[in-house]
Order: sequence, then C-alpha cells, then structure tokens
Amino acid sequence: MRPNVTRPLRTNAGREPSPTGRSKTLASLLTDRDAKAHAAPAHVAREPISDEDVIDVAGVGRMLHGGRNKVYEMVARNEIPHRRFGRAIRFSRTAIMRWLDSWSPRIAKEGQ
Repeated sequence: MRPNVTRPLRTNAGREPSPTGRSKTLASLLTDRDAKAHAAPAHVAREPISDEDVIDVAGVGRMLHGGRNKVYEMVARNEIPHRRFGRAIRFSRTAIMRWLDSWSPRIAKEGQ
C-alpha cells in the first residue's frame, strides 16, 4: 500500500501568463512550437496558402475524374504527391498539376 504523499502545487512562476488567463494545454504548446520551427526566415516571403490550394481525397478524385478508392490506392503506393496529417490525407493542387504535367504522352499510352 502506498503512503499518502502530498505533492507541492504547481505554479506558473517564471512563465508568461496566457492571454486567456488559463494555462496552455499540451496541444497548444506543441502547435506553438511547431509553428515557430516551421516559420519562414524574415528574408523569405511566403505566399499565403488559400483553401483552394489544399484539397482532400474527394477533390483529387474529381480533378482526375476517378474514384476515391483509386486515389487511396495511389496514395498507398506513393504514386501521387500527398501529405498525411494524422489519418487525414491532403494534396496540393499545384503539386498534383506538376505531377500530371510530368507524364509524357508515351507513358500515358503505355498505361492504357
């Protein structure tokens, strides 16, 4: 049997207070850390990413005039440029267009 152990209360001494007055959650701390790690240097200007530039599996299926299952198969075989965010799969419209442009007519005919 464990004896009753009293632990000292945790305080925010030495830490900056959050804007809401609450302590930050682990998820928000990790998000802040990742955002700072991936931030572009001051001398590099990044264009803002619009919602239309990032598409999901259904959007790629519509773009390629194919089905969702075919897109999932291509992702599983790494045939199509994609990113995973947990279980979600996202695509860059620009990367998909570049990927389509990289096909030569000869390769397209061989695939038929």
